[in-house]
Amino acid sequence: MPKDALPGDHAGGIVASVATPTTNADGAQVLVEKRVGTRLNVRVNGDIVPGAEIKNVSASYSGSLNPIAPGSVNVKYTFVNTGNTRLSGTVRLELSGIVGSKSIDLPEVPVTMPGNTLEQSFTVADVWPTGIISAKVIFTPKDDPSIPELQSLASASGSGSTIAIPFGQLLSIIIVVGLVVLYRRRRQAKIDRLVAAATATPRTPPTPPTEDREPEPVG
Repeated sequence: MPKDALPGDHAGGIVASVATPTTNADGAQVLVEKRVGTRLNVRVNGDIVPGAEIKNVSASYSGSLNPIAPGSVNVKYTFVNTGNTRLSGTVRLELSGIVGSKSIDLPEVPVTMPGNTLEQSFTVADVWPTGIISAKVIFTPKDDPSIPELQSLASASGSGSTIAIPFGQLLSIIIVVGLVVLYRRRRQAKIDRLVAAATATPRTPPTPPTEDREPEPVG
């Protein structure tokens, strides 16, 4: 370990190497080296300051032309370990819109060493297009008995938003309105034709009734 190593957790490894003499296909003597290694996490004593950030939260909505089918929201975010100790934890996604909200548990953040980042992308189904939809990603660190300083780390969060336009519903309304307008126009055109036909037909004036009279006597 270098003398000027900073306090906190550091990732390292131990490698063991064994060289074995052997003869190759040409009959020459060669050394075949085999190595095995294992990962090692080392902590340097000093001030342990855990820290985490949720960055670059973005959301995009994918709708359906079916007016009775919901769409989906794709959420992306970046987890950053900004402290000097390893971190892992749970992640929760909160989606909120005009007519309601829903909370979804996302896959956990695995053990991440200081300074490392983790980019994640998830799709949430059954989301109705209700205009502006906000997405909030919340990270909560897991307790670790070897890191009592984690108790001082609050949850980290980041937010993003997207616009969910109800194309399927709008298209249905346009089609219904168009059919109503077309029906009324055809109905009015039929009435106009009937009126025009009625006014164009010549009318024969009625013949006055005749009365049969008996001849009057003369003298």
